[in-house]
Amino acid sequence: MKKLILLSLLAFTSLPVFANSIACKSDDDIWFTSFKLDGDIITDLKILKNGNPMVSRDQIEGARTRIFKTEYYDFDLGAPRYLQFERRVGATSFVAAFYLKKHPFAAEIDVFCKTLD
Repeated sequence: MKKLILLSLLAFTSLPVFANSIACKSDDDIWFTSFKLDGDIITDLKILKNGNPMVSRDQIEGARTRIFKTEYYDFDLGAPRYLQFERRVGATSFVAAFYLKKHPFAAEIDVFCKTLD
C-alpha cells in the first residue's frame, strides 16, 4: 500500500505544466494584449493599440510571488516599461496593467484578461 501511495505521488508531481494562453483588452477596445504564461515566463507577448503592434516579444522571464492563494507577476519590458498583474490561483480572469511610455507623467493602461484554455 505504501508503494502505491508513493508511486501515485510521484506520478502526480511529475505531470507536465502547460502554458496558459491569455487574451486581454481594455474597456475602450483600444488596447489588446495576448501572451502565454508558463510559471514566471511569458512567451509570444503582443500588445496592440488599435490593431497596430506596440510591443512584441518572444520570451520574457519575470518575477512571480505567491502569498496565500494570490500570485503576483511582474515583467520588465525594458525600463521603465513593464507588465504586471495579480490573480488568484486557478482564476480564469484577472486585470493586468502595463506601462509603455518613457516619461513619468503617462498613466498605466489596464486590461481585462481571460485564460483561453
